Amino acid sequence: RGTSSERGSSRVTEVFSGRIDIVADGYTFAEAPSVDPAGRFYFGDTKDGKMYRVGDDGEVELFAELAGPNGSTFHWNGDCYVADWADRRIARVTPDGSVYTVATTCEGEPFEGTPNDLTFHPSGALYFTTPQNPVDDAVPMPVYRLDPDGEVTKVLEGLRYPNGVNVNEDGTRLYVADSYPGDIKVGDINPDGSISNLRTFANVRVESIAEITGPDGMCFDVHGNLYAAIFRAGVVRRVNPDGEIDLEIKVDAPHTTNCCFGGPNFDQLYITEGLKGRVYRVDLGIEGLPLFSQ
Repeated sequence: RGTSSERGSSRVTEVFSGRIDIVADGYTFAEAPSVDPAGRFYFGDTKDGKMYRVGDDGEVELFAELAGPNGSTFHWNGDCYVADWADRRIARVTPDGSVYTVATTCEGEPFEGTPNDLTFHPSGALYFTTPQNPVDDAVPMPVYRLDPDGEVTKVLEGLRYPNGVNVNEDGTRLYVADSYPGDIKVGDINPDGSISNLRTFANVRVESIAEITGPDGMCFDVHGNLYAAIFRAGVVRRVNPDGEIDLEIKVDAPHTTNCCFGGPNFDQLYITEGLKGRVYRVDLGIEGLPLFSQ
């Protein structure tokens, strides 16, 4: 991969200088990137309520219609699970595009906030976040877990704007973006699926921008590095296992919303962006962490 060095006050951060292509453009708000078990790439147009699939020939086709797909991830059986924020639900989309409601409540009560992002644990449980919009008026909201048997439990409370969410390779740690303070939090996943010992893993806010800039969607590579899309900053920041930012990937639009790995060798990073409604593909040359569906 191509990089150049940018020296900060306490570290050297590399700036990616390799190839970045635009694979989709002109949508109202691109989000929810994911890859299915066959390696095909998907993304959502949150404000238009649609999920799209990108074919091997680069053509974009409609996959499913929902209310507001904001995060997506695939089950090993080929079903796509979606944080459908406008309908305040977790939805399931089958390979033919049929949409089903999976969960709307926890212990009989509607979710606090609106479903935003989600990730599978190796056990098949699904962790998902439910912030209260907008990020500028953040109100503490929970993180939930949906067990394979359909039971929903609240596993974290008190994050100002819980956003992107990921599980590490062996399923022992949960990483959650807390966008309002700019933090990425990490907690230990206990055998029963609950979370303990929550602490700050890294702060990734871009201090040079006056608006609130914080981590949105995130993904891991095979080396344990965590990639976080920084909303309003037009960058994805890579955080190494020691919690240090060591790479920035800059795109030409500000509202970077999410990222995931894909491509024939699973070594390309897809980045979604909201303002111009774009999807970027970065020839990173580093393999992504295989997900539950792989």
